[in-house]
Amino acid sequence: MKKKLILKKYFTNSLIIMIASGIFSLSQFLLISMMTKIYGITEVGYYTYALAIITPLATFVGLNLRAVQLTDVKDKFKFGDFFSLRVFGILIMSVVFLMIVISGEHDGNTLFLVISILVIIRKSIELLIEVIHSKLLREKAYKKYSTSLIVIGVLSFLSFITLSFFTENLIISLMFYTLVWLLVFIMYDSKNIKLINEVSNYKLNIRSVYKLIIFSLPLAFVSTMNVLYTNVPRIFIERHLGFNEVGIFSSLIYIGLVGSIFISGITVIFSTKLADINNEAQASKFMKIVMLQIFVTTFFVGIVFLIFSFFGETILVFIFTEEFNIYNNVMLVLVIVLGLGFTAQILGSACTSAQKNKQQFIVALFCIPLLVISSYILIPLFGLYGASISLGITYLLKNILLTLTLFIHFRKVTKT
Repeated sequence: MKKKLILKKYFTNSLIIMIASGIFSLSQFLLISMMTKIYGITEVGYYTYALAIITPLATFVGLNLRAVQLTDVKDKFKFGDFFSLRVFGILIMSVVFLMIVISGEHDGNTLFLVISILVIIRKSIELLIEVIHSKLLREKAYKKYSTSLIVIGVLSFLSFITLSFFTENLIISLMFYTLVWLLVFIMYDSKNIKLINEVSNYKLNIRSVYKLIIFSLPLAFVSTMNVLYTNVPRIFIERHLGFNEVGIFSSLIYIGLVGSIFISGITVIFSTKLADINNEAQASKFMKIVMLQIFVTTFFVGIVFLIFSFFGETILVFIFTEEFNIYNNVMLVLVIVLGLGFTAQILGSACTSAQKNKQQFIVALFCIPLLVISSYILIPLFGLYGASISLGITYLLKNILLTLTLFIHFRKVTKT
């Protein structure tokens, strides 16, 4: 009876997180959809290109502390260590961005520059919120975490749409979009964990923070390289095809953002559990959970592929504009490619739970050069098809190498 109650509670919590992740990811996708309809593909190209440049930087200074927090089952580090390191990372990111601005690389495009500034402010807020979310998940405060995701997603999207309707100004709309993130951080998230008390009671331990940096650095490189997967093709597309094609490719691939954040919600549920199972060296149980995630993901990707096979052109026109009706074949390729990306995401999260961080870095050292070379060759020849194929080849290799990493890990564990 007690076991049934535990399973019911676990299922309920998992469902809450998945629903919240789904709503949040949908809001992020709808932002791109409405931006395309209201402002045009080129403006979407500016926004997504700014993300392509800033996101890897934000990811690196973020050191993937979320993964460390969720899998720190032995409480080696304090919340203050994570939060102070995240603040320090934001300062570094701001200085680097300021140096880029001073260098004058984008002097001729004021709109792109202002959008980039707003993106980096929003990314900074997101990094702070993420530390709080990780603490809530560790404390099993699933409802507070889920509420935060839903509030951020819904209110930020509504603010963007409302301001776009009244002003028809992308900059003003993005400013209010960013403001919502800040308000939710101050008025909701920080209060959930009593952030002021946490910070005031924390005494900076340089040695502990140094250990956290050393421990997190391999994950920082891995997570940075992970965001490069979809951003590297955008850089080559911009160089060879222009901002308009960047906007089209980014809009298509943003459909996968719904799935990616949804997968993140699923992996978040299992991260701490998998870390515990890994400590107990239960290889069979560990892999069963991983395979279940992959099976569910593959099933839904198959459904999405069938939907786009029959109704793709209609869906793309409805979501974006008439210009997209000729890109359904590209979308079909991308559905398969993104499916490979989702399974790689699950395997990567499993490797993190198994503390195979250095191995993930080695995997990325094989995959990213392959992506750069294939993008360099295929995008000039085949355009957006080339970008999709190069991404697909890279994700396939990543899946193989991550699976091999887990196999070798548990083979060693079983022998000992």
